[in-house]
Amino acid sequence: PMAQRRNALVGAGYVIAAVNDIGLAYAVDEGRTTTTRIESFPNLAGTYAEEVRLTIDFRHIDAARFEAMKRDVHAAIAASAQKANVEIETAEGWSWGTELFAPECIDLLRETAKELGLPYREMRSQAGHDAYAVATMAPTAMIFTPCHDGINHNVNENIELVRSVPGATLLLNAAVARANR
Repeated sequence: PMAQRRNALVGAGYVIAAVNDIGLAYAVDEGRTTTTRIESFPNLAGTYAEEVRLTIDFRHIDAARFEAMKRDVHAAIAASAQKANVEIETAEGWSWGTELFAPECIDLLRETAKELGLPYREMRSQAGHDAYAVATMAPTAMIFTPCHDGINHNVNENIELVRSVPGATLLLNAAVARANR
């Protein structure tokens, strides 16, 4: 009977919707959420799911707001489990990007761009770039160059040489200036 079913895909659906709502609630101050992957087992037509694996991604630039989001996500998972009459286990959790970039490196990039007459815009990135790992060991900053049509972190990402040369020029000149300090 419907009322006694324990359909894991329904539970995952509730989690997906709740995670999206959490992202919208935190978006005003740079919070982000998404569900990036879902796997259903046995994944057969006419058979409801016994197990679902779901990947949730949530980010915030402020550590306290990140912790608040984390609490909200865990509460949403518990509520979704109850509503769907399923058990939900958080199998894995990890985070990155908590290391701040070195102000002296950011200043150097800003000053070098001005000296070279290159247009720039300071941005915060919440994406999991390798630079976050490097920042745990050495002074670090990042340079972004625009992708075609603004599409990035996507299989359709495409960078044009004419748009990447200014970033490479900035990197080269900043690296030389830092080495010569």
